[in-house]
Amino acid sequence: MLDAGKTEFAQHGFAETRIEDIAALAGLSKTGVYAHYDSAVAILGALALEYQAPPPWHWPLLAGWAALGLVTVAAPRLRRRSNICTATARSRTASNSAL
Repeated sequence: MLDAGKTEFAQHGFAETRIEDIAALAGLSKTGVYAHYDSAVAILGALALEYQAPPPWHWPLLAGWAALGLVTVAAPRLRRRSNICTATARSRTASNSAL
């Protein structure tokens, strides 16, 4: 649901995003969205908190395991963060070896 909200806000802006659009993109009814969030403002607030929160302790560990081929990260959100962590680690390794 938050991914749908993020997509709708990015495509249409906050003022033009409707709960109905978020619900449709998330595959939910409008009532289903309202069961979790009472407004578009609440969804936007939840998205803001998601980006302010520090990543869980296991994300770098999963990224390392994925880089070694020891685990396949299936969840899209974890896969994106795994790719970011892996790219960051490779970048740091490359810059350290250049010294």
